[in-house]
Amino acid sequence: MKKNNLKIIVFMLGVLLLLGGCVENKTEHELKEDEQTIIEDEQTTIQDEQTEDEEIEEKQEDVSKNDEKKDTLEQMIVHYINFDTGERKQEKIEEEGIEPESIWEELQNKGLLTTDCEINSYIINEDDKSITLDVNEGFGVYIRSMGTTGESEIIFCVVNSFLDTYGCEKLKITEKGNVFETGHKVYDEYITKDN
Repeated sequence: MKKNNLKIIVFMLGVLLLLGGCVENKTEHELKEDEQTIIEDEQTTIQDEQTEDEEIEEKQEDVSKNDEKKDTLEQMIVHYINFDTGERKQEKIEEEGIEPESIWEELQNKGLLTTDCEINSYIINEDDKSITLDVNEGFGVYIRSMGTTGESEIIFCVVNSFLDTYGCEKLKITEKGNVFETGHKVYDEYITKDN
């Protein structure tokens, strides 16, 4: 019986050693997993910080682009008539890259010009601060259909819209390359803001 007890004790010790080794291996394995988790967490934190930094940079770039865009916006000044009161008005509109067609379109939107009125061509001379505006026959027909007051008010608005927007001093209107004439006036010279 002593021999059996000894065998049982040896067997139990072996089982305990074996279990102890498994527990120890499990603990080492768990430690490795914990280390891996910590490393992964640190990498995730670093990636999150990089993402936040990139988002901040993108926002700063967007703000910078918006500031640049504001710097590149030009101001269009459109003169028009309030038809209810007969009063002259003006509106400042900021746009990127203002072209004469944009001004013309705004004059049409304000009801000052009809859709039959078109620009054929234009020359903006920054050196002598002048603009030559060639219009189609539709513009001529429209202006000639008005009385003296209507004609002078529309010419005033067209001229001042272009001069104020481009910072020029004089504008000449031609019709299909010829002198622009109405039943009331011959526009063979440059028109200034005072006219």
